[in-house]
Amino acid sequence: MPGHQPDAEAVTCRVLIATDRADPDAEVVCKALRARGLDVGFFYGTEYPSHATISHFLSPASAARASLATEGVSDNLGRYDVVWWRRYQGFGPRMALHPDDEPLVDIENRVYARQLPYSIARGARWINTPHGELVSASKILQLQVAGEVGMSFPETLVTNNRAHAQAFLDAAANAGRRTIFKTAIPHYWREPGSGERSFNAYAYTADIRSCDLVEEDIFRVNAGIFQVFQRSAFEVRAVFMGDFCVAYEHNHAGFRGHQLDARRQPMNDNSRKVHCLSDAVRRQCVALMGRLGLVFGCADLLVTPEGDYVFLEVNPQGQWVWLQEAHPELDVLRHFCDFVEFGEAGLPATSSALAG
Repeated sequence: MPGHQPDAEAVTCRVLIATDRADPDAEVVCKALRARGLDVGFFYGTEYPSHATISHFLSPASAARASLATEGVSDNLGRYDVVWWRRYQGFGPRMALHPDDEPLVDIENRVYARQLPYSIARGARWINTPHGELVSASKILQLQVAGEVGMSFPETLVTNNRAHAQAFLDAAANAGRRTIFKTAIPHYWREPGSGERSFNAYAYTADIRSCDLVEEDIFRVNAGIFQVFQRSAFEVRAVFMGDFCVAYEHNHAGFRGHQLDARRQPMNDNSRKVHCLSDAVRRQCVALMGRLGLVFGCADLLVTPEGDYVFLEVNPQGQWVWLQEAHPELDVLRHFCDFVEFGEAGLPATSSALAG
């Protein structure tokens, strides 16, 4: 959908947000950016091709131009100064087609969906680049790079080989260690008729033993992540904008809301509090993100009872806007808007043009 466009004199920065319509974080940031006088547009990839068209105009005699048309209104995707590549999930469900045509259309759209980000707003500053998003999606690579920058992480096996998984689990059990299992990406199941946003089951991190493994022919369908359980005093979510960071600690051991998977904590958990990362850990996180090609990310860490940090993962587009309400002293929304507008967060409050 083309964005709100104030007078040219008032525009200091043009921002394109690629996301989906159900993303509350994008709406909050959009409102804050427009309060600064910025021109904010949206690209909802899942609305293509059913509700949107995209055209690329190319000629040796002029600069290439990409045009997005939604509801009959066109927007030049090349005019933006900043692209927040927030929640691009490719294109939407296919339209009604003859069954013989479906395979061809599906593969054409999958290929085009992968190629599209590299051909729009090529002169813009991206948060994050499509390449960075693609590379950093690998949990395996994240752990490898974490080790390269000197960070500790749990001993891990990623496999669809049942024998390897059983040996890993048995070795941990023989050493008196727990093991956990988690999926590479979030999974949920929804019963028919239960509502678009009503989940009946969710794949949370769980304890696992070798006797829990399914049979070989089922196990090998896809790889899973097995990790030796790491004791912790609490967990840390650190939101990085370049080399600037705001962080909070949560999921404290001994607290009545403590969970193996922190996503199961209630949102009103009052054990959350602001956390200050050590300079050494902050530098390690920034170095890790740099190697992964990220300028923005939400890092998840454990802090052991001895005070050591253990890296779990970094989410290139984790949820963070709720922190503004939970911890207004972090001023996270203003910092992110500064990062979008100026390419730098952590600026003095007087430098911000944010209204309200």
